Amino acid sequence: GFPNMQLIKQYQTAVPIHSYQQLSLEINRILNGEKQVLFDEAVLWYERTSGTTEQAKMIPYTASALKAFKVALFPWLYDVLQQQPTIMQGSAYWSISPVSRDQEQTADGTPIGSHNDALYLGEEAAELIAQTLAVPAWVAGVKSIDAWQYITLRYLLSDADLSMISIWSPTFLLQLIKAIPEMAEQLLEDIKNGQVSQPELQPFKDQFNFKPDPQRALLLSKNIKNGVVYTREIWPKLALISCWSSASSQVYAKQLKSLFKDVWIQSKGLLATEGVITLPFSGTKSPVLAVRSGFYEFVDQKGEIKLAHQLLTGQTYTVLLTNYSGLYRYNIGDRVRVTGWLDTAPCLDFIGRAGSVSDLCGEKLSEDFVLPLLNQIPGFTLLVANPLPNPHYCLYVDAIEVSDEWVKQLSAQVERHLNQNPQYKYARYLGQLGPIKIIRTQHPMDNYYHQQNLSKSLGDVKPPGLSQDIFWHTCFTVVGDSNEQPLSV
Repeated sequence: GFPNMQLIKQYQTAVPIHSYQQLSLEINRILNGEKQVLFDEAVLWYERTSGTTEQAKMIPYTASALKAFKVALFPWLYDVLQQQPTIMQGSAYWSISPVSRDQEQTADGTPIGSHNDALYLGEEAAELIAQTLAVPAWVAGVKSIDAWQYITLRYLLSDADLSMISIWSPTFLLQLIKAIPEMAEQLLEDIKNGQVSQPELQPFKDQFNFKPDPQRALLLSKNIKNGVVYTREIWPKLALISCWSSASSQVYAKQLKSLFKDVWIQSKGLLATEGVITLPFSGTKSPVLAVRSGFYEFVDQKGEIKLAHQLLTGQTYTVLLTNYSGLYRYNIGDRVRVTGWLDTAPCLDFIGRAGSVSDLCGEKLSEDFVLPLLNQIPGFTLLVANPLPNPHYCLYVDAIEVSDEWVKQLSAQVERHLNQNPQYKYARYLGQLGPIKIIRTQHPMDNYYHQQNLSKSLGDVKPPGLSQDIFWHTCFTVVGDSNEQPLSV
């Protein structure tokens, strides 16, 4: 009935709010090659997105869907270049699509995954961007994580002109920087001799174009010492790192800032596989609604539907997206808070996932409630519900950052914060919930990355926050005494 719809109210009446599961039958028909289902365009490729425990989602990409990305990304890139024009004089590292993924296709031969991230900016721009890449696009096809990490660092460390990095999660870059001292001997020797010594990369040898660079190797050796990477000396032209920096990414963005002190760490807007919600813009407190990239509705705390011009500063909303990929009034599951306005467009801060609510005994802890607490704790933090043997919560922390002596004080601090939730406080009062348990762990981010990478590609891994998945209790190496018994899952 779309041809008869003249008013937004008619659209809202005719089309219900959808989850992915409610559209999955139609999307499966498209995957099986059926035409004119949900939209009347050819599918260029599909992107897969998945959570830890939920079924994988397959999002079709059409020419119109790509244009919706482009009309948001171009203003962002233009604004960035106005603020930091020196970026145009150097190279850039882009990580958009997941790395180390297999080349897949559907039964009718449609690719799963883009072969070139720059296509999000259009074919003409993709050709220009390809000339400025610090790490060529083929590297994303390396299957081994170790080999991918090596060759990525081989390119980045060889490039003295690196001026911009655009990634999703700050943990992605933190893990790369952490690996530099571990691989330094091999990397510096290869840069000195113009070689690639990783055996797993030999199938790609026709792609290499390295020349011996003993001078660069010497500079690197002076600036990678005792586990410390002196980033300013290695990349003197680096001006911008664009990444997530809100919600559970906040603490890791701060860690990036400590490693790249003179670099602009720009908060990336809310970009999902399903579409663009917001884009960062200079002079605004938070990213701005990408008004030309879709149709947006917002569900307030009373469950009432609002349009963009009806939002109120300071209020929190869940986003509904209508896009060009067949997602109509799609509950994307992201919660945003209005922080102000750019002319008539709302500025929106991402504060967490609407579905990230843990409820063992009626306490209903939400991610946006616990994140202000977790962001005060240095290093890795993951709050996990534990139903056994008696319901309680475990807070996994990094043993390097949280000493054994601090655990008791931290436990009290966490309990005070959680007790601000009246349901949690009542459940504790009744004895339904046991006290919080702080668990110091060894190399928790490495373990987290490993486990997430079993179900997600590396570039898709989001920082931890709140989880109800009990399998996390089996994944960490506990430091010191702990009365927390591993679960058999």
